[in-house]
This record gives sequence, structure tokens and C-alpha cells, in this order.
Amino acid sequence: MDHSMPRRSETLLDNKRTAILITDGFEEMEYAAAKKAFSQVGALVRTVSPKNGLAHGWHDGQWGNHYLVEDELPDAKPDSFDALFLPGGERNALKLMEDPGALAFIGEFAKSGKPIAAVGESTAVLAAAGVLAGRKASTDESLRPHVEKAGAIWVDSPMVDDRGVMTSPRADNLSSLLDGLIGRTAGEETSPESEAQETKTAA
Repeated sequence: MDHSMPRRSETLLDNKRTAILITDGFEEMEYAAAKKAFSQVGALVRTVSPKNGLAHGWHDGQWGNHYLVEDELPDAKPDSFDALFLPGGERNALKLMEDPGALAFIGEFAKSGKPIAAVGESTAVLAAAGVLAGRKASTDESLRPHVEKAGAIWVDSPMVDDRGVMTSPRADNLSSLLDGLIGRTAGEETSPESEAQETKTAA
């Protein structure tokens, strides 16, 4: 699986802060890729969670390593960050969807207009937080009813960016998703290429 990204300036996001929101069951590979990508362009990356202490990762269909939670909800505040990333993981998503503090954090982040990205099952967390209403979202078919019920416009696409809320159905598209989130955080607008990635819009 190729997660290479376009080379960007190592100081592109100096003085920017990125939150990665997780709980037990998050996909370790996606978490690690996001942390690396943002760190490489100068951003300070913080691990945010409803959990205190450590969050348990998921890797290759089984429990993986434990990761330090640096900012615990509800003490972590959206106005302290410039971007938000949610890695996938079914267990992770289900737990976050049931956590009022996590949903409130995401909702406040969306109201601020700051960029948000979610991959895989975590798109359902954005739906539960109420941020997909009226926006296009790309998920696997299994999540289509869930996001449509939340008011999203489902599209069949490797990635979609609708007004700074970015979604991708699979980790195969993670490099493009993270590059889009980094670009948005740097103040770039949606590229024509990302718009062109949409291949089919639900009727």
C-alpha cells in the first residue's frame, strides 16, 4: 500500500496544531501516517481522546500497541487546534459515536470552519456529530444509509472535500486525504483534481 505524498516545505505548518481524535480500536497505521505527515511539515500534533492515559490501537485484525493520550476530553478545546483528523477502526468509531464529549468536540470544530478529515468508519462519527448535513461524503456502501440519514449527499469517490470536511472510504486513499487536509490547513483551496475525483453522485 503506497502512502507516499507530494513533497512539501518542512515549515509549511509551523505554528499550526493538529488534533488526532482516537479511542480504543483506532487503526494504528492511519494514526501513524497522519502524525508523520503533519510533523514533516512543521505542525505540532496532539493525540486527543475521551480516554485518560492510554488508547489501545488496532492493527491487522487484532489489538496492537498502546498510545499516550496527550489531551483528554472534555479539557481539550477545538480553538486550540487548526486541523482535525479521525483515523478509522470500527471499534474506535462506535465508541466515539457514543461519547457526547467527542461529538461536541467535532461539532465545535466544524462550526469554526477549520478543516476536518475522516477515513473509513470514522466518517460515521462525523455524521453522528451533525457535520455532514448538506455536505458530500464518500464512504463504503455499508455506511451509505448512515451518512444519508444524517443529511449527507453520498458520492462514490476515492476522496471528497466539501467546504473543508474531507472523507475517504478506505486507507488506500490516505495519502491524498492527508495531503488535502494539510493543504486546507495551510490555507489552500480545493484543487480541481480533488473535485474531479467524484465519479458518481447518489440520485
